[in-house]
Amino acid sequence: MEEGLKAITINAAEICNVSNRVGSIKVGKDADIAIFDGNPMEVFTNTIYTIIDGQIVYDKNEQ
Repeated sequence: MEEGLKAITINAAEICNVSNRVGSIKVGKDADIAIFDGNPMEVFTNTIYTIIDGQIVYDKNEQ
């Protein structure tokens, strides 16, 4: 699973030459993240929160 997550996060960011802004959670990088209720590599995982620029833009509990 770890390699799968790297493929869709830091590795993809490096290929697109944007790893200085996205692809991992570090101070100074864009604060965009999705939080799931299970394994994000599974088909039937639900999104709980989506955060863009440090702001919650989707909260499953408010839907």
